[in-house]
Amino acid sequence: MRTALLWFRRDLRLVDNPALRAALAVGAVTPVYILDEGPDVRPQGAASLWWLNRSLSALAADLQDRGSRLILRRGDPARLIPELAAETGATSVHWNDLFDPGLKERDDRLEARLAATGLSVGRWNGAYLLRPDEVTTRTGGAFSVFTPFWRAARPLISDPGRIEPPARLPAPD
Repeated sequence: MRTALLWFRRDLRLVDNPALRAALAVGAVTPVYILDEGPDVRPQGAASLWWLNRSLSALAADLQDRGSRLILRRGDPARLIPELAAETGATSVHWNDLFDPGLKERDDRLEARLAATGLSVGRWNGAYLLRPDEVTTRTGGAFSVFTPFWRAARPLISDPGRIEPPARLPAPD
């Protein structure tokens, strides 16, 4: 059975999660969360860690109810994701994009590295109505006034419908 590595980031949910839907289409799913300690992120504060602890506990319980389990790691995802993909025998890696400063560039490098080893990579929009790079001025720049931005954005917005959580998550052998 083919296996997909599903990298949870801030999208600690099973409902309306396009990366999860894509991973399920591959076959078995190995869910993972990495407490990101890479050079491109700032450390989280106490309140964020409190929220994260409870959110990860809820996600782990949801996964367990569906026959799966959450793998937790801590460190630099640029190193850990390729290691986990090799360790689990994954044929693809899926995640929902983040657009924080430095993260898109790091994720671009990670995608290239994974692709060079023969893995397919799926990057999805799980947090935004539109990706930040989808709405630009005629010259390709960012909008600085809301009304022209909204006029350009409205025709691009579509309703993909709600993505229901799976009843079961097939686990790898």
